[in-house]
Amino acid sequence: MSHGNEAFPQLILVLQGYGITIDLVGDTFISKAGITSSTFAHVPDAPVSSFELTLPEGPYSALAANTNLCTVKGGLTMPTEFVAQNGAELKQDTKIEVEGCSNTLSLISKKVKGKTLTLRVAVPAGGKLRVSGKGLSSTTKTVGGRETVTVTVHQKKGGKLSTKVTVTFIPSKGHKQSKSAKLHFSR
Repeated sequence: MSHGNEAFPQLILVLQGYGITIDLVGDTFISKAGITSSTFAHVPDAPVSSFELTLPEGPYSALAANTNLCTVKGGLTMPTEFVAQNGAELKQDTKIEVEGCSNTLSLISKKVKGKTLTLRVAVPAGGKLRVSGKGLSSTTKTVGGRETVTVTVHQKKGGKLSTKVTVTFIPSKGHKQSKSAKLHFSR
């Protein structure tokens, strides 16, 4: 909601439950780095154990993202600070889960240049990523969360090589996933 002469619109969250409706009014600020924050300075004294916030999508959303949130390195966190009426403070980084992101491993791109293969891989969660193939060096990379990872492997010997590269992802929780692709080295 925008009131006259305010620099940025206010964010109003309507919390409803157990016959109670609370309007939380937040002041929005956008830094020079493009980071948006909302401060809710006055929160009514009412017990709230949890709430879920669904942000509107589209070109007119006040809090639209300017990147693909499913591929943000290390996942998304929101710095959160609560100050109680008695002065007690809670500061934490709250993990944000983005809906609609793929839960499967995928190869985004592969590029062979000389004896080097560069892969861009989308991983769905934290865990270990291993890239290997006949005639290629292998590499393992630890991934902190859902993100797009760039991995390079090298041909062991020079010359022409047709081989299959296998990307294996072992998540911290869940089942192992693998993807393969055929590729050709011309040198």
